[in-house]
Amino acid sequence: MRFFESFTQANSDTSRKYGGTGLGLSISRQLVELQDGKIGLESKPGVGTRFYFQIPYAVTNHTHHSEIASPSGHVSEGLKGISILLVEDNDFNKIVAEDTLQEYIGDIKIDHAYNGVIALEKVRDNTYDLILMDIQMPEMDGYEATGLIRQMEGSKGNIPIIAMTANATPEEIKKCFESGVNAYVSKPFVPEDLISEMTRVLKGKKIT
Repeated sequence: MRFFESFTQANSDTSRKYGGTGLGLSISRQLVELQDGKIGLESKPGVGTRFYFQIPYAVTNHTHHSEIASPSGHVSEGLKGISILLVEDNDFNKIVAEDTLQEYIGDIKIDHAYNGVIALEKVRDNTYDLILMDIQMPEMDGYEATGLIRQMEGSKGNIPIIAMTANATPEEIKKCFESGVNAYVSKPFVPEDLISEMTRVLKGKKIT
């Protein structure tokens, strides 16, 4: 079904205005199929569209409680008490990132901006230890926002920035570093990878 194939916006203005990379449904299909599941949709003009998926799971006779594995103590301890700006236009991705940071670090202050324009305003008016920057956003993308932050005077221009991108191609990664980021994490991200990169950039280390 073509709805679940990746695509590129025909007009770049569409991507700037509404955001999105054209990969969401394609990634969803891949995740479902990796678990031997099926995904589909039902749509009626003027009514709406319903997406659904089915994933087979074995039934167990006992309850097993599991917890997210925490990174080593010294990693999360070094991040306690920091203040970060999460720049993300997707509400679901925002919730996932916030829940992960709270789960792994606990004592952390998280501010939020929906796009690069709002992010610039918040950076000018507040002090942050770290910025998690989405790349594909409406109004102003992560590349432009990062470049403008790097032009700010004093410590604000040197705030560590981690790019969070779903298009982790060599070209995209290169463009991220050229804009001025310190590191990048692919989405959907592995929690341990995000925590590790946050720890590393706050210690002044960059990817080579």
